[in-house]
Amino acid sequence: MHTTRARIRESTIRKGLRFVVAHGGRRLIEQAIEKQVEGAVWASKSKVTVFTDMFDQVYWTKKPAHSGHVGSRGRVLGATFFGMTFVRVEGGPLLAYHVSWHKPASPLLDGLQALFSDAHRALFLRQTSRLHVWDRGGNGGPTLRWAREQWVPYLTIAKGSTHWTRFVRPDTFTATKLPVFVRPDSVSGPKDGAKPLLVIYPARPDAAVPTTRALRFRTTATLTQTELSDLRTIYAARWPNNENAIKALVAVGFGMNRDRNLALTTSRGHDGESRRLGARVELLERELAVLDERPANEVARRALRVCKTIAKCAARRRALDATPTTKSARPATGVEPVFKGLQLLAYNTWALWLAKSPVDAVRAMTPAQVCELLLHRPMAVEVSHHTLMLELESAVSAKDRALQAELVRLINVRRLQLHGRRLSLKLSAPPCETSSLRLTG
Repeated sequence: MHTTRARIRESTIRKGLRFVVAHGGRRLIEQAIEKQVEGAVWASKSKVTVFTDMFDQVYWTKKPAHSGHVGSRGRVLGATFFGMTFVRVEGGPLLAYHVSWHKPASPLLDGLQALFSDAHRALFLRQTSRLHVWDRGGNGGPTLRWAREQWVPYLTIAKGSTHWTRFVRPDTFTATKLPVFVRPDSVSGPKDGAKPLLVIYPARPDAAVPTTRALRFRTTATLTQTELSDLRTIYAARWPNNENAIKALVAVGFGMNRDRNLALTTSRGHDGESRRLGARVELLERELAVLDERPANEVARRALRVCKTIAKCAARRRALDATPTTKSARPATGVEPVFKGLQLLAYNTWALWLAKSPVDAVRAMTPAQVCELLLHRPMAVEVSHHTLMLELESAVSAKDRALQAELVRLINVRRLQLHGRRLSLKLSAPPCETSSLRLTG
C-alpha cells in the first residue's frame, strides 16, 4: 500500500517539456488535439460554431521587454499573447481546438492567421463551421478582408453604436417587436464569396424602458430569420464558450509561466510595419511591370512616381532592419506552447468524458471542480500483479460524494491501463458528517 506524494517541482516539469520540444512533440500534441476535436465533430454529423479570442499571459522581469495592453489588468505589461480557438459541437461539449503563440500587442488577426496557416485545419473548419465568432478586436477592414478571402463565415461586432430610428424598412423583428435591419457591408473580397452584411440590432431589446440605441453586427454567415431576430444572444454565446472557458483553464494553472527564458527580438509593431512595407513594394513592382508594357510617352511620369515610392519604401524598410534590438520577449520555441497543448489535451479528454454522464451537474463541471473532487484529493494506492487500485478520499458532503461516485464510474468504464496494469478507482468509506456546534448561555 502506498500513498500519493507531493506535486512535481516546476524545474522537473520544465526539464521534461524541453525534452518533448527537442523531439518534435509540439506538433504531435497539436495533431492529437485536432484528432480529438475532429472525431467528435464528425461523429455528431452536424455543423459547429467556432470561437476565437486572444489570451494575455503576463510575465514579470527586470530586463527590458516588449509590452502590450492586458485587458484583464487594464495596464500595459510584458506578456505573451496566445490565440485560443474553441469549437462547440451541436448537442455536445465545448472543445479546445488550437492555441498559438504571439508577441505582446499582437492583434486578433495574428491568432486567426495562425489557426488557418495549416492546410488541414483550414479545410476542416471550412467544411464543418457554420459560424465563426470573435469580438470587436477583429472588426477592422484588414481582418474582415482576410476572413472573406479565407471563406470564413464570421460574426463580429463593430465599434460604437447607432440608432435604429435612422433606418427604414426592417428585415425582421425581435421577440419584443423591435425592428432589425440588414444592409450590405463595405468589405472588399472575392466577388463570388458570401456577401458581407451589416445587421443593425436593438442594443437592449428586453429593456423595460424602450431605447433606440442599436448595435452593428458584421457577418458573412448565412443566418435564418429566427437567428437574425435573436442575433445578440447568438453573439453573446462567446462568453460561456470562449471567455469563461479560458477563465476555467486559468483557474487550474493555464496562465502560469512555465518558461523562464527571454530572447532579444523585434516588437510586433516593427514586424507589422516591415511586412506592410514589403507588401507595398511588391504591389508597386507589379504596377511597374504593367506600365512597362505600354508606350513610353504615356506612362513615363507615372513610372517615375512609382519608382520613387519604391525607393522610399525600400529605404524605410532598411532603416527598420538596421534598428538595434534592445528588448526581449518569450521565445516561441520554448516549452510554454507545449505545456498549453498538454493542458488542452487533458481539457478535451475530460470534456468528452463528462459529456457522457447522465448527471446534469457532472456535465456542467469546470476543470477546477474536477480537480477539487477527484484529481487533487489524497489517494491510497494498492498495487497488485494485474491491477493498480486508487482509493480516493471521500468528500464530507453527501452531495459531493455522489458527484465523486459518478466521476469514478466515468473513469472505470474507460478501462484505462498504466504500465500494463488495469487502472481502477474506488471511494473510501465516507467520513462522519459533523454538525455545527451550538453554544448556549
